[in-house]
Amino acid sequence: MSARRFDAWRIPAALILFSLLLLVTSAMRLAEIAGGPVPNADNARFLVAPLAIYLHAGGGIVFLFLGAFQFSPKIRARWPLWHRVSGRFAIVGGALSAASSLYMTETFPQVPANPPEIYGLRILFGVAWLSCLLLGIVAAMRRDIAAHRGWMMRAYAIALGGSTTAIVLGSWLLVMGTAVTQSVCARHRRGLGDPT
Repeated sequence: MSARRFDAWRIPAALILFSLLLLVTSAMRLAEIAGGPVPNADNARFLVAPLAIYLHAGGGIVFLFLGAFQFSPKIRARWPLWHRVSGRFAIVGGALSAASSLYMTETFPQVPANPPEIYGLRILFGVAWLSCLLLGIVAAMRRDIAAHRGWMMRAYAIALGGSTTAIVLGSWLLVMGTAVTQSVCARHRRGLGDPT
């Protein structure tokens, strides 16, 4: 592979590598639900509305995978039609994933180990993700390519950021345990003036 060809694929490869853990865990969740699992403490809340999980995980996979290729200027320049078509699929996947995340946040039972702040953050990031996608579409329709790129980069960062947060918080809970996490969150709330 020539240096020029490698350069065109470097950004997408790095983004896919960075999101690989999320892509794999999403695919595993989809396979688990498709296989008709026996409900247990870990998966019972997901089995209440499997369509929401399919839309969230499946849409997220499409968004993160196709979205990674949108970042390469050389790919965009060489295959502009592919950029437009795959970009539309990526936007639909992202919108389905973001909207289903809001639906799940509102309707799925809350995990007792999760601090209350998680609910607000999920709503904030879901709305921000949808908003960035919408603003990116509007900018593209106005032919404001610089604004379009900016909004789509923000949408991609939010998708990765939300996932990274889940990985970091999951690791924190695994290492520190639920009691320590709840204590830290309670101390933080008291610092903000919340007496609980």
